Amino acid sequence: MNKIKSIAINLSTLAGVALLAQTAQIAPPAGWTSHNAGRALVLNSPGDSPASRVALTLLPPGHPIGEIKSWFAKQTLAMAQSVGQPLGATEVEDHDEILVRVVRMENREQTKFRLVFYGYSTRNGTSVAVLTIPPAIDDKDPRLETANQFVQQIAAQKFEVATHSTPAPATAAQLPQRNSRGQFVGPMGRTDIDLTHHAKGIPSKDRDVPLTAVYVFVGFAFGASYGGVGTNMTWSQRATQQLRLIV
Repeated sequence: MNKIKSIAINLSTLAGVALLAQTAQIAPPAGWTSHNAGRALVLNSPGDSPASRVALTLLPPGHPIGEIKSWFAKQTLAMAQSVGQPLGATEVEDHDEILVRVVRMENREQTKFRLVFYGYSTRNGTSVAVLTIPPAIDDKDPRLETANQFVQQIAAQKFEVATHSTPAPATAAQLPQRNSRGQFVGPMGRTDIDLTHHAKGIPSKDRDVPLTAVYVFVGFAFGASYGGVGTNMTWSQRATQQLRLIV
């Protein structure tokens, strides 16, 4: 089995959003470490190097659309495909209200590893935990059982990594300023276009367009990228909305 130098999970931070992981309410297993990584809480098992330890990443809750198992299957497959090449996956299983799926992976360097996805219900949706298992870790490693028991514990507590958005009101100094030529001056330079949002008037009734139907799709999408051995695996969750107007 090929050796892996590094499999680490590092969640990207979304600009302009203040994020809070509830680290004060959950303690990692004995000997494990934890830290915030953007939108996630990452727990690392004991080990001399990333190749000799497992990592458990707790993601903020998503909002399933449709049947929960079908949603979970699609989300886990999308995450796995964005990391590398899935070699095989188990069916989604329900273990005491915890959804579980194992995906065998291969990256660009043909290094094989495993991802174990857990999904459980929380107050604000369905939280997902991802256990990354390097190839040097076998099925009998006690740290895998520790991670499994930890997920059962936080699922029973309905623990979730929370995200909070509290945009600060714009101050006079933050508003776009014009120079003597009437151009808007900002951190990115000068422009003749005011890029800030301003309320617009409602068009007159004679410009109305009758609509036959309106469809709104709202949900959460997960994504991940992995540059290969020696690089970080990046997971992200983003809200998606689609509006379809039929005239």
